[in-house]
Amino acid sequence: MIRVLIILLITFNVQLCLSQNKQVVLTEANYYYNISDFYTAKYYYEQAYHIDSLDLNIVWRYAEACRNTNNYKLASILYKKVIELDKKSKFLEAYLWQGIM
Repeated sequence: MIRVLIILLITFNVQLCLSQNKQVVLTEANYYYNISDFYTAKYYYEQAYHIDSLDLNIVWRYAEACRNTNNYKLASILYKKVIELDKKSKFLEAYLWQGIM
């Protein structure tokens, strides 16, 4: 019983640390994206993407940063993922950019 509690406690602590790390990385990425420093934003969005690759907003911003830094091959892959993840049709521009890439 004690082992189960220890494992649950460790799991909870790891998830808490990852969520704080994600927020810190996203804050930096959004800051650089908003001031049009897309190369730095791309770096931070890549870090956030490795933490949570199913977050639609992260994938979208990462794709946009790649497109703005002329990394069209990766942008195309990411736009395709946005289209797959977007069930509510929130990011219709992904179809446009996917077609252009």
